[in-house]
Amino acid sequence: MSTNTRSPLKDKPLRLPGQSLDEERRKLFEDKLEMPVLAALLIASMAAMECWRHYAKQPPSP
Repeated sequence: MSTNTRSPLKDKPLRLPGQSLDEERRKLFEDKLEMPVLAALLIASMAAMECWRHYAKQPPSP
């Protein structure tokens, strides 16, 4: 009788269901969408501050 003496903990772990799709989705977001979204948020926040300045009738300050 031969017994398997190798520990199953040393085997390569299995991937989770949908793990490759999640990795592709994250890669797409990081490569294509992250910088344009951050730039749009920055521009929108600057425009909101200018609208608030105009609404509050504050002079521009450098």
